[in-house]
Amino acid sequence: MNVNATATDQIKSDRSTKTILVTGAAGDTGRPTVKLLLERGHKVKALVRKDDERARTLRDQGADVVVGDMLDISSMRKAADGVSSAYFVYPMPIDWRSSNPELRQKTLAATRSGTWCVETA
Repeated sequence: MNVNATATDQIKSDRSTKTILVTGAAGDTGRPTVKLLLERGHKVKALVRKDDERARTLRDQGADVVVGDMLDISSMRKAADGVSSAYFVYPMPIDWRSSNPELRQKTLAATRSGTWCVETA
């Protein structure tokens, strides 16, 4: 029996059967996170604030889109139903890019780190 093949088969099986929730899925960090997870064969539930063009794009890519608000517990319960893990992506203020250069650098670094985590998932 090939142990490596068995382990690889198990990983592929886990990816196709377990669902990962991505909050803030329509945003600048969430969208690429959803895309990478789907490309790697994961099932993805994408939490968005409104059903707009970005949500339709996520659906077209293969994500299960849930409209809700992270500050509303019933929205979060609906979003979390049936998921095995989650990437918590909190929305940033609209003016974060221009109002605080240090915050911008930290946010971009966090985005790169989050993307790396997904790439290695």
